[in-house]
Amino acid sequence: MKRGAILKNKRIECGLLQEDVAEKMGISQRTISSWETGRTVPKLDDYDKLAQIFGCSINELTGRDNYDVSSISARDIMIKLPDLGVVALMEICERSQKLIEEKKRVEKMQSEILDYKRRIEELERKIHESKKD
Repeated sequence: MKRGAILKNKRIECGLLQEDVAEKMGISQRTISSWETGRTVPKLDDYDKLAQIFGCSINELTGRDNYDVSSISARDIMIKLPDLGVVALMEICERSQKLIEEKKRVEKMQSEILDYKRRIEELERKIHESKKD
């Protein structure tokens, strides 16, 4: 189903007229008509507003599938990237940020462990030297 038809169907499901949606969004009825006929496409901010008005996800409005991003590998993401919806992409970004933060935390801990290991080796060396004397 084309995006314009999806928008029209959602609007009708909600019992709204084009004028109602236009008023809630602060735009013209003509713009809504243009979206529904496919002459133009809403911007991301507009999709967000429409999703709020219709009580659905942006992915539903764009006809995109929702993917469970927690189970998608990097290779799968590259393959499916063109088909991912905005929400899924945002979730991937958030997950990536968390993984980057976790990696930095682990690297810091590894560095601290190496420092402790060096200190221990130095103390062991000093103890061994003091036993020689």
